[in-house]
Amino acid sequence: MKKLLLSVAAVLLLGLAYYGEKPLLTQNSLPEMEEFYNESLHLDQMSQDSVDNYIVKVKGFTISRPNAKYDPLYSDIKENIKKKTKRDYFIY
Repeated sequence: MKKLLLSVAAVLLLGLAYYGEKPLLTQNSLPEMEEFYNESLHLDQMSQDSVDNYIVKVKGFTISRPNAKYDPLYSDIKENIKKKTKRDYFIY
């Protein structure tokens, strides 16, 4: 009985280790978030006024679509904005 339980546990651990290498759920980004991300890559070329307008646009989108905060690109967009503005209080 112990050998059977150990064998089952070993198989389960190996299965979990295999699935730990890749995400179980993958989420595609929203098209708008992809556009925001691409735009965030060029924030260093924008004036401060344009960056502020961009931040308002992103905030407005995430307020109107709260699930956008769970988009895979959201944290990257936030980080790009923080790097440009040197502020730590973008969106929470």
